[in-house]
Amino acid sequence: MRNPKGARAISPRFSPALLRGQSPSFDEIEGLLTIVQIAEKLNLTRRGVEGMVARRLIPVVKLSRRCLRFRWSEVETAINRYRVKEIC
Repeated sequence: MRNPKGARAISPRFSPALLRGQSPSFDEIEGLLTIVQIAEKLNLTRRGVEGMVARRLIPVVKLSRRCLRFRWSEVETAINRYRVKEIC
């Protein structure tokens, strides 16, 4: 498929919007935290958080291969699963 000037046009079936499905709303993006922010909240190093992601201990939103984002509520829920309860 070519446009009148000879440059290639992107086929509509391969457009990024169609591949992604519905794009997230601005409010959803605003609630996402970076790996550094999560590390600060958990008092860990960046590498410690990367290890938890690799072992699938905390949920992650992968925007690309190198761009990871987190929802604090989901991370907090995942961390609380490993909380040791008091013995009375």
